[in-house]
Amino acid sequence: MKPMIDETVLLHYDAQRDIYYAESVGDRVELTPVEYEVLSSADGKTNLSQAFPGLSSQQLAAVLRRLKGLNLITTKRYHGFIVGRFILFPVANRVKSLRTFAGIFNLLLPFAAVVLFAFGIARYMTYKPIFGDLDYFDIALFYLLFSLSISAHEFGHFSAAVAYRYYVSNAGLLLLFRVIPLGAYVSFKQDNRVRIRRHKAQLFLAGIEVNFLLSGVFFLLACTGSPHAEIYDWLAECNLYMAILNLMPAPLLDGGKTLGIALGIDNYLLFMLNVFSKRNRRRLAHSGWTGWLCIGLATFGTLTLSGLIVYMGYSLILDAKAIIELIELVG
Repeated sequence: MKPMIDETVLLHYDAQRDIYYAESVGDRVELTPVEYEVLSSADGKTNLSQAFPGLSSQQLAAVLRRLKGLNLITTKRYHGFIVGRFILFPVANRVKSLRTFAGIFNLLLPFAAVVLFAFGIARYMTYKPIFGDLDYFDIALFYLLFSLSISAHEFGHFSAAVAYRYYVSNAGLLLLFRVIPLGAYVSFKQDNRVRIRRHKAQLFLAGIEVNFLLSGVFFLLACTGSPHAEIYDWLAECNLYMAILNLMPAPLLDGGKTLGIALGIDNYLLFMLNVFSKRNRRRLAHSGWTGWLCIGLATFGTLTLSGLIVYMGYSLILDAKAIIELIELVG
């Protein structure tokens, strides 16, 4: 993979002092103009040797070594240890041709999600389907539709990012221990653009809204008497589960990110890491009630994140057990 700037890095230029610098997780690194330009162009798709013909291969290699040593740039497709990201598509643009469609989609999505979910759950409660015959339970079909549900969740985020002019960086898979697929993700960079708070919140709520919409659709399909009705019932519950789980106020989840937006924090996870950095922790503790409020929010984020990790581990064990029992019954 071609060099790519880390998604947590923000680039700045101080015009008064003529200083270029990068900021990541509370740390600030001064850059030369050349390093700043190279870092700005490192999107995972650009051939930097062609973008900077004035630099020799040795000079460019030296710049990339320094930026990589500062953890500002990466050339790896996989990031993380327990739950990591595998980059499939370096998007590297704002996909301008899709902006009109994405804007209309995000305008209608919240209303469509509420209506379809309400109608679907009402129909399901009235119809009260009874299941139990596993002869028609197609595991391959279930897994395919479940994977599409996860992809649709990420498409919701992608469409919101395109609609509100965020820079979509890359997309790929979430893997457990680099082997077990857990889902998909879309990564986009925060920037200094002034945006409406509702748009910022919709960026993170769009995926949840898609899951509520799909849950309603699958609840309706479960009431059609189809041979695959039980699959649709499971998928309706899975999408509802994903929506509720993502509403949790943990920093890495959409609910936590939306809570950060409501509190005026663009990145809850970075805020939490900044508060607990050695440089800021002591300063905040001596800055009065506002400082202690920041520490309290960061502590709340840490506790919810820890609880999420424990809960996910427990859920994976239960899900694995349920899948094994299902395979035995179907087999």
